[in-house]
Amino acid sequence: MVVQKGVMYSRMSPLRRASWLVLVAVALVPVPSLSSGTLYGSKSVANEISAAENLLAGQTRLHEWRVLLDGLQERDPTEQLRMVNDFFNTKVRYQSDDRTWGVEDYWATPEELLIKGRGDCEDIAIAKYVSLRALGMVEATLRLAYVMQRSPGTADAVRAHIVLTHDPSGEWRRPSGRWVLDNMTSTVVHSAMREDLQEVLLFNRTNIIVSQTGQRFESREFLRWARFLERLDATSQAPLP
Repeated sequence: MVVQKGVMYSRMSPLRRASWLVLVAVALVPVPSLSSGTLYGSKSVANEISAAENLLAGQTRLHEWRVLLDGLQERDPTEQLRMVNDFFNTKVRYQSDDRTWGVEDYWATPEELLIKGRGDCEDIAIAKYVSLRALGMVEATLRLAYVMQRSPGTADAVRAHIVLTHDPSGEWRRPSGRWVLDNMTSTVVHSAMREDLQEVLLFNRTNIIVSQTGQRFESREFLRWARFLERLDATSQAPLP
């Protein structure tokens, strides 16, 4: 096939173009000699190419996140909720911490999540929380919710889960008046429509609410969350206001 010089390259997406340049660079490196039909170092080269492509994909997701936040600054809060929820549900694939980070439990910043492109429920919920705060949504209206989720069609099977919730009133008295942003569904819905979820804790930067009693504690008493906020403030490109 004859292709006019520069035409195919110019039509490539930025990520594809960068990947193509990586492949060209690798092709220019002297290849080790063959022995018994095996190309020494080929696995290492393939791993390096894969790592480079993954890094480029992560940087692309970070750029798209910044573009999203810039574009949503003046939008209606309902649209901000919908677009932020859709962005992270689309761009990030669910994967457990032990597979992603090699540890049982790790809370990732939005940047870490987007670079990896993989994360679990709390990572995705936190990224949505940080994004909406960066858009100027009032702290009092947003809380991460630690919930127990019942499996469809069963009465007893439950699992721990974390979602982001939004109460426009900021009062947190009526669960049916809240919006739920869940990595398991692309639709932002009222919590009254999520009968499969039973709230245990509601928390944000300010405090923690025990759902059953309404009792409140300072966020610093939830040690894992407090340590995460310190790391977020120190490293994130979108620190909380």
